[in-house]
Amino acid sequence: MSFKTEAEKILNRKLKDDETLDDFFEEVLLKLVSNLSPKIWHQMVMEWNWDSYTSFLNWLIENPKTDKATILMIYWKSTPRYNEDIDFIEKIEKQYLNGFYKQSNFLFSQKMIWVKIGPLFHRVLITEKYLRLC
Repeated sequence: MSFKTEAEKILNRKLKDDETLDDFFEEVLLKLVSNLSPKIWHQMVMEWNWDSYTSFLNWLIENPKTDKATILMIYWKSTPRYNEDIDFIEKIEKQYLNGFYKQSNFLFSQKMIWVKIGPLFHRVLITEKYLRLC
């Protein structure tokens, strides 16, 4: 069976001629994660490839059921001081500080994080000076 036939069965609709495997994957992913628990979302963020499929991260920051620790992890792993997508960072900050996220079942207390600056990763100590959300 072809990719197109399988995709149409999963999505319960016809695929467009110009639809790619990535388009299909993102749509299926969002359909699947909506049925998973906040614990699974948290685990997914811990292992997420930050270079692709940002629709999942955007879905999480738009979802009031996302745990505060998951949001903090997204925030810090997105390297807010160096992230060029200022709208993404400001949206997280605004929603977190305004109490949009109610659940607090997990812990995120990372003092040291890996930050990607250019092609290299650097280990950075998070101090009170740099904490904007915690």
